[in-house]
Amino acid sequence: QLVFGVGPLSADLLFVGAAPGPQDDQVGAPFVGEAGELLDRIIVNVLRLDRGQVALAHLVQCHPPQGRAPRPEEFAACAPFFWGQIEAFRPRVVVALGALAAQQLLCLPLSLSELRGAATEVRGMPVLCTHHPADLLRSPADKRETMADMLLVRSALERSTGIALPPVSRGR
Repeated sequence: QLVFGVGPLSADLLFVGAAPGPQDDQVGAPFVGEAGELLDRIIVNVLRLDRGQVALAHLVQCHPPQGRAPRPEEFAACAPFFWGQIEAFRPRVVVALGALAAQQLLCLPLSLSELRGAATEVRGMPVLCTHHPADLLRSPADKRETMADMLLVRSALERSTGIALPPVSRGR
């Protein structure tokens, strides 16, 4: 089924993945299941926002068969729908989750490690790249990099809105 973006039209922050996963497809919403729960914890604990304050979307709105990566023609076919959602949400900052989403959104054939660490402007919006939460479940060592990326997202969001976010608490 189609999995369109969700979130308030006033969302300053948009998280973007490449394509819905099987659980997203079943529920009809982006970023559900264990990876979605991890993304929720990142949003709450690092960005100090609620999931209901951010927008979530995918570049491709349908789960590819057998869980394969979306093909270039699928990205091209879904591009008008994705950019229509961007126009509706009008985010101030975009976070690309995972290498494929980052490469497609930025139109750059670079690795995620090359795309992380700095904002790249796309259509007047800063885009920052980090690991997809599903990848973090498979490779927990990348959580440290994701934390650093989310601190960059916080800074970009504070600059774009002029509003300071609550500080990140330092747990054990």
